[in-house]
Amino acid sequence: MMVLLLHCVDGCGRHCFRTADELELENNGYIGIIIGIDDRVQENSKLIDEIKDIFTDGSAELYKATRNRAYFRQITITVPSHWSDSVTSTRATTESYDRSHIIIDHTRIQGLANTPYVTGIPGCGQMGRYMHLTPNYILDPDVQDNYGPGGKTMVHEWGHLRYGVFDEYPTGDKQHYFSTNGGVEAIRCSSAIKGRWSSGCNLRNGIPQRGRSEGCHFYDDRQDRGYSASIMYKQFLPNMMDFCDNARSASSSGGVHNVEAPSRQNRLCQQRSAWEVMRTNDDFRNNANPPRTIFSTKPGFRVVKRTVSNVVMVLSVGASMASADRIQKMGQAVRSFIMDDVQDGERVGMVAFSDEGNMMSDMVAMNNSMRDAMLLDIPTPDDVGGSSNLEAGVMKGIEVLERDGRNPSGGVVLLVTDGQENENDKMDEMMPMLKEKNVTVDFIAIGKDASKNLETIAESTNGMSFSYSEEYSSSNGLNEAFDTISQRGQNILTLPVTVYSKALHVESKGSEEFTFNIDSTIGEGTQLTFDCLGGNDTAEVTVRKPDGGEIKKGSEGYQIDSRFHVVTIKIPGVAQYGRYDVTIYNPLSNAQTVMVTVKSGGKLQDDYPIIALAEWSQSKMTPPDQIVLHVAVTRGYSPVLNAMVQAKIERPGGVAMDITLLDNGAGADMAKDDGIYSMYFTSYTGTGRYTAKIFVVDDGDKTVVSLSKRTGYGAINVPNSENEDNIELPADESTGVFQRTANSGSLMCEGDECQMSQDTDMYSPSRITDLSVHDVSFEKKQVTLRFTAPGDDMDQGQASRYEIRMGVNFTDMMEDMSAMMMVTQDMVVQGDLSQPKPAGSTELITIQTVPEYDDAVLVFSMIAVDDSDKKSPQSNIVTAAFVDQVTASSAAPSVNTVIMVATAILWLTM
Repeated sequence: MMVLLLHCVDGCGRHCFRTADELELENNGYIGIIIGIDDRVQENSKLIDEIKDIFTDGSAELYKATRNRAYFRQITITVPSHWSDSVTSTRATTESYDRSHIIIDHTRIQGLANTPYVTGIPGCGQMGRYMHLTPNYILDPDVQDNYGPGGKTMVHEWGHLRYGVFDEYPTGDKQHYFSTNGGVEAIRCSSAIKGRWSSGCNLRNGIPQRGRSEGCHFYDDRQDRGYSASIMYKQFLPNMMDFCDNARSASSSGGVHNVEAPSRQNRLCQQRSAWEVMRTNDDFRNNANPPRTIFSTKPGFRVVKRTVSNVVMVLSVGASMASADRIQKMGQAVRSFIMDDVQDGERVGMVAFSDEGNMMSDMVAMNNSMRDAMLLDIPTPDDVGGSSNLEAGVMKGIEVLERDGRNPSGGVVLLVTDGQENENDKMDEMMPMLKEKNVTVDFIAIGKDASKNLETIAESTNGMSFSYSEEYSSSNGLNEAFDTISQRGQNILTLPVTVYSKALHVESKGSEEFTFNIDSTIGEGTQLTFDCLGGNDTAEVTVRKPDGGEIKKGSEGYQIDSRFHVVTIKIPGVAQYGRYDVTIYNPLSNAQTVMVTVKSGGKLQDDYPIIALAEWSQSKMTPPDQIVLHVAVTRGYSPVLNAMVQAKIERPGGVAMDITLLDNGAGADMAKDDGIYSMYFTSYTGTGRYTAKIFVVDDGDKTVVSLSKRTGYGAINVPNSENEDNIELPADESTGVFQRTANSGSLMCEGDECQMSQDTDMYSPSRITDLSVHDVSFEKKQVTLRFTAPGDDMDQGQASRYEIRMGVNFTDMMEDMSAMMMVTQDMVVQGDLSQPKPAGSTELITIQTVPEYDDAVLVFSMIAVDDSDKKSPQSNIVTAAFVDQVTASSAAPSVNTVIMVATAILWLTM
């Protein structure tokens, strides 16, 4: 991310800024923080003032929580372009809404409507995508008070966003667990937090006993200041001012991390405290940014107004573009970009390059007449010839951005190429210049021979990476890449969605058919685009609507672009809800390939359509790096649950692979039912670029929009009374029939390790993170464990065996699992340790324990092993209590009464 700031030196003052490539911690101060206010938020200068106040308080609290190691130094607030100059007349450069670290926007989430939260945390210790705050939260003191002091709440959320640490409060329907010290403990960090138990507990001298515990709740003492516990617990409590640490390094006895508590932090971070995770972060690793005295932690704020985007397309016309209809495909994709993707008022230019770069069009603000004029500048087969001088193309693109004295800062070079660098190219030497000018380079690589250095250029300038391999006849990746790039700087929640995207092969005088659905969240501005390749005429298209009516050649909205061989069908008004059947007829004497795209916008102005957003966890890798494919399926900020999410992975060599992504809280998926579907990818076929084409559909009548959940991790609210433990949340809404497609962008695999054979085994099974105690029988002395099966390679395939360990000492299990008792198959009543189920399946293993564990709290943990004897990391740790009601409670109804009680250190997400 590129932010135009001024360099701050000693004595310059708090309000000096400098250029920052991205958010970073420099001399104990965070710089490059961007707060983006959504276009739908009404102009309000008080909102700006309140944002400044809450983050000023948050800066002071962060300084304390990080033990004098970090505070907010420089914050840029971006406001919508339609706000008046009375708020700010300063124009943004590289700051855009989609790159904001904190966004301010309304949400439809009921019951949790104003909860601050962070979304998109890919793993423990990794940075999230953004923090979400609502205008109501910022402006209404009563709303803000629901979560405690605003500054402390910001630190709680910053812990999620920057450090990748998780909540330490209870997140399931249980408030307690069985500790190995023999008692019942509330889920909290640290255990020094005082409070009282509800009358529903099985109490003896005010202390809960192991035994009947339904309705047992713990109420924190909201006045006690005798401890200093984790701000990742309940930030509204008075002495929540630090991050928990291990016993050796905690700043106070009250700040010692509770490793046994069944919290997300323990489950996802392998029982490590927040500070143990944070010390591995670049901000603090190797004692970076050590404690020092800061006399004022007040941030410097800069308020800027977002501007329209400036994009110059830099298009390769080297001789190699003549092959495989490349120049025509590129021309059709550029046409769609100009006509359909670029918003009115956005500025676009065009360069064609081979041996040298040539300006085809200066930067112009888009409107209908400018679109038509720019179509005439798109390169044709007559322009093809020469080599492919990437440096010359990029330099000409920057020249166009700078023409007539324009400031190129914030501009985007969209590079489309199929070529390698020339010997005389100096792309590496261009990096400092691109950074100095604050220019971003996005690229679309066509074919397998495109330069392998493109990722480096894009990555260093915060650009986007796409590839169109041509090895897959059904791929519409070139159009998908342009479409996704056009969303830069936009709030993607308000843009038209792609319902269908595919390349279809139509034989001579033959037909191909496909269907798509318009669901209840879309229908406005529905458009079907057919890019035809293979002849001098277009295919003929017939669309049958849900009511039986037809749209065909000659109908209103049916348009033919003879120059580019494109058919466009625009459905006026709001398209009918339901299924559409499409027939493509090829009148030519030779076969045609038809690239099909169907897009539609939200039906209601004040609501959101269902969207799908796909991305790789990083853009470059070398095995055995662990790469995750994530797909967020949401309606606005509400998650869409139980959808069918599938990916077709286009790989070097022309052999695609299909995988199903899950939102089950296991394997690569961090949180169950948060609308983010994930899967590890481990099947590489060689050096080159990998692209995931995503298909999302409803799963029968099970797919719902959850208005009571969010796509992230948030601050817990302050209950007004002890009677609000069970707040009634809104019911889920059925999605009905829907479908979406998305493109992940490209992943570059580098090195000989990318060439895997069937005998290659670089990956162990993934860590089991959802181990839980499903059932306990005191009478039978049996414990049933439940978990999701990992795979042979991370969460793909099938593991070979399980190793389960048990004991009575939690610390011993955590520090040296191998020293604990091994559960052997002869101790297993249900399940088979040597026959794991396929990845993603639910496993139930019932263990017959030994007599000496009577009335004990047992501790369990496990690993999975593959056929090469590669072992997964140790799972989360769970506890189970064997309790005879006679010994557990003086109020036992009879000596024959047996109660089955168990708890686990895993609690799944809300």
